[in-house]
Amino acid sequence: ASFSLPAIFAIALVFGPLLLVTDSLMRKEESLMYKFRSGIVGEKLIGDELRKLDANYTVFQDVHVPGKKENIDFVVVGPTGIRSIEVKNHRGIVGFNGNELTHDQKPFEKDFLRQTMREATSLHDYLISSGITNAFVIPIIVFSHRFAIVRFGIQPIKNVRVIQYRWLIKMIMSEPRTYPDQRVVDLLKTTYISAT
Repeated sequence: ASFSLPAIFAIALVFGPLLLVTDSLMRKEESLMYKFRSGIVGEKLIGDELRKLDANYTVFQDVHVPGKKENIDFVVVGPTGIRSIEVKNHRGIVGFNGNELTHDQKPFEKDFLRQTMREATSLHDYLISSGITNAFVIPIIVFSHRFAIVRFGIQPIKNVRVIQYRWLIKMIMSEPRTYPDQRVVDLLKTTYISAT
């Protein structure tokens, strides 16, 4: 069928913006799917890493504190304390601009320090409200991508440890011995059944 020039312009005028919007939505969806898949890969790598801890440590994955919407990727309870671990699977240089973490000198899409501290505080408050008094939770952000460059050492950034995954086990096991109450493990086991 042949179309007149005005008809072609009318079709382009109607469907052109629709195609642009559809393309934009599909790209956004692809980006979200990539982040989701990347997050799963990062968490699996950290889960495998945490399995290297000895039997004195208990590891919980995907912990949801009652009454809170966010989840904590991992909680580790053992002779060196309680840790909440947030996993990020970004490559590139991780820095700090005095206020928030940066990715190749630009702020991340989210304030990971605040997110991780909020998760640790939620867990701490939950343990305290459950009658566990020695419930200090150490927040950690671990970058799981092998091409992530993180050079903060063991010094916390705004009270959060920020490390590359190769240092995770060493950091957990080298802390001073604090021996958290066994009730922490018992409470998490009964609440979360998702121990790895």
